[in-house]
Amino acid sequence: MFMNDCPSCGQKVFDAPGDNCTTFTNHEPPEETTMLTIHKDSHIHDNVPQLVRDWVIDHLNAKELPSFLMLTLSYPSPIIPCGLHGPIMGDAPIGEVECFYGKRGKREYNSRLCNRSPRLQCGVTIIAGEHDGQEHVIYTMFGGPLAEKEPADPTLKDSERDFSVRFWREHALSKED
Repeated sequence: MFMNDCPSCGQKVFDAPGDNCTTFTNHEPPEETTMLTIHKDSHIHDNVPQLVRDWVIDHLNAKELPSFLMLTLSYPSPIIPCGLHGPIMGDAPIGEVECFYGKRGKREYNSRLCNRSPRLQCGVTIIAGEHDGQEHVIYTMFGGPLAEKEPADPTLKDSERDFSVRFWREHALSKED
């Protein structure tokens, strides 16, 4: 992942390189202005404050958006909980001795977890695209940077596996209560 400036507002955004990622910096936006929306199927993490949700919508609406959007914006205050730990968060690698594996939410697979608490930070990640014939629907919104898919994620492509294994070898998520 690397950081660039959003061409619409100049804020820092994190891009995740890969064949399934199209962000502001590697995609030509459409000619007309579009609206970002939350759909009944959108998965907005409960720990993203309503204030931040509203800010994201206000920040990105009426901007020229690509048809698929995957980016991390920096909110002005560190009020967004993030349960990701490891080098991408400025930590030392999370060793296997500190980790355990368990299910998160409705996932069928185990995630690499640790007993560290989530911490407040400024990053909020948004993934959006077409859904039910509607453009620019938020698929998910969560606190923190974009992480690689987990190695056991059934949607992981063979071409992504090496990046995933390397990333999760030194990162872990806070255990959910």
